[in-house]
Amino acid sequence: FEEPILASVPEIFVHWDLSQIFKNRVRIPEIRLNLDQITVERNTKGAINLMEIGAVKSGRKETQKKPPPTEPSKEPAEPPAVLIDRVVLSLGMARYVDYNTPGGPLIRQFSLNIHNEVLRDVTNPVQITRQIVVKTIQKVGLNALIPDWNQLSASWGTQASSVVGEWVNTLKEKFART
Repeated sequence: FEEPILASVPEIFVHWDLSQIFKNRVRIPEIRLNLDQITVERNTKGAINLMEIGAVKSGRKETQKKPPPTEPSKEPAEPPAVLIDRVVLSLGMARYVDYNTPGGPLIRQFSLNIHNEVLRDVTNPVQITRQIVVKTIQKVGLNALIPDWNQLSASWGTQASSVVGEWVNTLKEKFART
C-alpha cells in the first residue's frame, strides 16, 4: 500500500488491574481509544488495506515453518484469560484513497462522527480492531466504493455519466434505508 499512515491516534488510555496477572488473567477495567483519522486505501490491484489487517482476516493460517525445537518439548503455557470491561471508542475522520482509478488516485474524506461509543465485556483484543474496521467501513460504505461521478464525467459522455450517476444515487438511497 502507498499511504504512509494508517491511523492518527492522539490518545490511547489503558487502565490495568495488575493484581490479576498473577492469576493468569488480564483484567482491564477501561481502554480509551481516540482515532483522529483512519486511511482506507484501495491499491492498484483492488485490495483494501483494512481488509488486509491480520485481525480482520478470519481463518488465516500461519504459513511460515517453525524452526525445529532445540530443547525437549514442553506443554505450551495456557494463554491468560482476557476481560476488558469497557472500551471507549472515538473515530473522527476517514480518508479514502483509491489508486485503482484512471487518472491518478481518487481522494475523499468522510466524517465518522463516532464519539465515546462503548464496547463492553471484550474477551479478545482482536475484537477491538475488528470493531474499528467495521465501523469505519460502515460509515464510509458505498460512498467510498463508488467513484465520484462528477469527477469522472469529463472523460465520459454527459449522457452516460448522468445514467450511471442516477443509478449510483438509487443504490446509495437503497443501502441507506437498510
